[in-house]
Amino acid sequence: MPDAVEADFQKILDEYHPILYKIGRAYAREEVDFQDLYQEMLIQLWQAFPRFRAEAKLSTFIYRVALNTA
Repeated sequence: MPDAVEADFQKILDEYHPILYKIGRAYAREEVDFQDLYQEMLIQLWQAFPRFRAEAKLSTFIYRVALNTA
């Protein structure tokens, strides 16, 4: 993906990190499991990011992708 998309994605991750952290901690109690799950959530979000449609709130989209991954 172009650098602009990567920059946008990083800004989104910075803003919505608390959502990802909360979901990750709810499903993975051990630190190593949390790190694996968090990384998998980021991968899934990166793959789903181009399919985001503004019909829903971005926070809802991120929440659903993260929850489905967990």
